[in-house]
Amino acid sequence: MNGTFISVDGWGAECRYLCGFRKPRTPHALRHAANYRVDVRMTGPWHGQRTLNLNAVDPYVLVFGSILAHRRGWPAMTATPPRCA
Repeated sequence: MNGTFISVDGWGAECRYLCGFRKPRTPHALRHAANYRVDVRMTGPWHGQRTLNLNAVDPYVLVFGSILAHRRGWPAMTATPPRCA
C-alpha cells in the first residue's frame, strides 16, 4: 500500500510522499502482529534511514518504561506510541 509518512518531533513536522507501507505476515497463528514496514526509498532517506520497522505489538510497555526511566533520572529516549491511520 502506498501513502504519506508524517513524522512529528521536537524540531517540527516532516512529510515523505510515495512511501510504501506493508504489514508483514506472522508465522505464529495465535499472535496478532501489529508491525508495519515503511519504505521511504522514493523520496530519499528519513534521518538516514530508507526503511523503518514500526513494532507496535505492546507500545504501552515502551511508553511505561520511558516514563519510569525519566522519573528515576536515567538517560532514556522519550517514547510515544506510533499512530498508524
